[in-house]
Amino acid sequence: MSCKCKLGTIVRTVVRTVAVLILSAATSVTVCFAMNPAYWGAHGWYLFRSIDAIFGRDKFSKDAMAGNLVLRAWAEAGYPNEFTVIDIPDIGRYVGRIIYEHEDTSGNTVRKDVYFPIRWDYQFVAENPPKITEASQPSFDE
Repeated sequence: MSCKCKLGTIVRTVVRTVAVLILSAATSVTVCFAMNPAYWGAHGWYLFRSIDAIFGRDKFSKDAMAGNLVLRAWAEAGYPNEFTVIDIPDIGRYVGRIIYEHEDTSGNTVRKDVYFPIRWDYQFVAENPPKITEASQPSFDE
């Protein structure tokens, strides 16, 4: 039994089938976006940041993190007029440490050694990270 179909008819059928599949897929994606704009708007940022963190270049900069630590320490001290950074001994990818002095409201000089969480990379950041204190830092003195 031989088929009396022409090659042009077969190609036209395959092209039409592929075109219908592409059109239906595009329509399905469009309907998904149109039906749930709040879902895609909220999750689009996370998707963009995840793709950027995986395929983008590394944006970690110690100078930028040092500036961020100084601003955060100044804010934690209550925005004093006299604020002195003594040392920034350690800036890691997830925790930064700063030692600073400031004058409190009664005129006493207060010296603090504070750890701050650094959120430079959103790929592995918990939704509500715990407050970092000296007690929660790992100890290697064992």
